[in-house]
Amino acid sequence: MSHFSFSKLKNRHEKMNSKENHPKKKGCDKGIVKKFKMKLDLIFYYNGLINQGATCYLNSVLQVLFMTKDFREAVESHCGQDQKTADFHLKNLFKTLKTSETHTKDILSILGIENVYKQRDAAEYFENILSMVNPYVSKIFEGHLRHTTRCSEGHVTSDLTGPFWTLPLSMENPSDSNKTYSVREGFKEFFKSSTVSGMYCDQCNEKTDSTIACKMEHPPEILTLLLKRFEFDHNRMSYVKNDCCVDVPHTLRTKNCDYELYAVVDHVGSLRGGHYTAKIKPYDDHNWYVFDDSYVTQLNSKPFEQVESFRSQSAYLLMYRKLDSPDRQMNHGTDHKSSLGDSTPPCSLETGASRTREEEERKAPAPQKRQRL
Repeated sequence: MSHFSFSKLKNRHEKMNSKENHPKKKGCDKGIVKKFKMKLDLIFYYNGLINQGATCYLNSVLQVLFMTKDFREAVESHCGQDQKTADFHLKNLFKTLKTSETHTKDILSILGIENVYKQRDAAEYFENILSMVNPYVSKIFEGHLRHTTRCSEGHVTSDLTGPFWTLPLSMENPSDSNKTYSVREGFKEFFKSSTVSGMYCDQCNEKTDSTIACKMEHPPEILTLLLKRFEFDHNRMSYVKNDCCVDVPHTLRTKNCDYELYAVVDHVGSLRGGHYTAKIKPYDDHNWYVFDDSYVTQLNSKPFEQVESFRSQSAYLLMYRKLDSPDRQMNHGTDHKSSLGDSTPPCSLETGASRTREEEERKAPAPQKRQRL
């Protein structure tokens, strides 16, 4: 290499390394940082609940209650300082759950659950919680049914009205796992009149065939349907689980109002061992999320974009909100980014951890007694 070429190369190297050619250091773009932080907050917006042993049944129900805006706000505004009440511990749980993953030890204690390794019925503890909190707090889940009995001559022999938390829908043919059960048809069937023989009528002064009619006297703000998957099989003389596919509608219509699905509590596995999770659509978000104990993930597909229903072999509790409720007014969109049905082929079980389960038959309810996070 000639001296000229070497000098030229050296000068170019010195020029490239001079301070004038280095870019000036700039501060971070605060706008970009803010937008990135907002995206991170959205991604990690919802938090999970720690499984204390086999307490997925409780975690799923608590996440539904927490994500029901009206219920959460009622707990926060109508809770006293009595540490012996369920309201007090729910308020503390919800406060922590807004910012981080948390445990449910205090809730387990107030519910009287000592053996955390025994799996229980999510529907049972859903009703237990609602019955323990302040009536003002639980009122959005409460509806009233009216049962009227008339004899063959049209005389009213009984007229009773009572509250309910859930409507239990009996599922046909528990041993036929190839049949698809329609929630919409089951809902209609629940309110069909039935005929009973041999009921005494005071006005007729004799036993007659009677008709029992059921109507919803007061529709709740949140309508909860219980799919009775756990039934007593008289042929086997034991309880069995009905694993048939269920056709779950996006909306339900009653005489006076319409409802939209916003939460599903799923159960996968067998009668003796299984796992509960919850799928929930927040009131101010068109996305659906899966709450699986400590893990919260977003669903991506859109089951209600082309069809009005989805099929599931694991759906157990279905929560519908009234379309004119405050929660609904914030979330009346068509972009339903979700995949509520089983992720595997239709009518196949979802995977889940196997845990101990003791399940009793669900019975019809007797008259008795949702701010962004």
